[in-house]
Amino acid sequence: MRRRRQENAAPALTGRRTSKAWKAARLFEQMPRWAAIRAARRHRLVSAARGAMVFTMNNREWRLIVDARETGQGNMLLDEALAVRVAEGHSPPTLRIYAWPCHAISLGRHQPAAPLLNEERCQDEGIEIVRRPTGGKAVRHSPGNVTYSVIGRDDAPPMSRDVTRSYATVNQALVAGLGILGIRAAVRDPAPLWPETGVDFGCFESPGRHEIYWAGRKLAAGAQRRTGGVILQQGTIPNTETGADLAALLCLGPGERERLRRDLTDRTGSLARALDDAPDFARAADALLEGFRRAWGIDVRPAPVTPAEERLMQRLSQNGRG
Repeated sequence: MRRRRQENAAPALTGRRTSKAWKAARLFEQMPRWAAIRAARRHRLVSAARGAMVFTMNNREWRLIVDARETGQGNMLLDEALAVRVAEGHSPPTLRIYAWPCHAISLGRHQPAAPLLNEERCQDEGIEIVRRPTGGKAVRHSPGNVTYSVIGRDDAPPMSRDVTRSYATVNQALVAGLGILGIRAAVRDPAPLWPETGVDFGCFESPGRHEIYWAGRKLAAGAQRRTGGVILQQGTIPNTETGADLAALLCLGPGERERLRRDLTDRTGSLARALDDAPDFARAADALLEGFRRAWGIDVRPAPVTPAEERLMQRLSQNGRG
């Protein structure tokens, strides 16, 4: 029991340990499960519907994780583990901002790789193929891309049970951060009208409602998944590349590949394009973090990944996830 309490205490850097909520959470942790549920119903300090919670889920105190794993798969597994632990009540709402570590293509949760993706060429060029726990279409990642994950409960502001509203809420915070960085981006609704590419494989091929645009180009790719009352939104902002090299990795004829390459070049924004120079990661991350603080009025404090989250990552990996 002592070991479990220490693990669960690690992410609680976002709260005041002398507060009544903190003391109540610690008390609940030591209770039998049936007693904690009864106390939760009586005092309404935690969500009784999900059992004995360690954290009061008001979504105003958030944990910041800047830990980037060495592979795309490792980063996807970490996001999935965080979402599970937040849903169980053992971890607080969490914001991750990290630099993507390697060359990769991430596919949407249910997106097939075949017959379009040339997996053999990806392997030859050292490009990892990874599947996201969220939906959407393929994204070409390069080292240094600014990547984010937002994990929070859907029943506490600023998040929402309305999918469109919560997606827009996250993107408005990103726009606020981009503004601090010096980029005049906007969330657009309705989406701009772009001609069909005829391929429909990459995220940056087509526009969507409540997505982020700069100078008519899509600046951020994002996708969401909801499970256990928790929202996981993942996204990435290209640093220098336009994503056009995705076309070279698809099984297309020469003419179709060139048209897709041209379309992706015209439709994809990047930090370097918007600022005339690629910002270093620390500058971009600080701006985005401040954007979330201002847009949502939240307190965000750094905290590490817990041992329990690390163990869950390992179990998910053994089960073939990521």
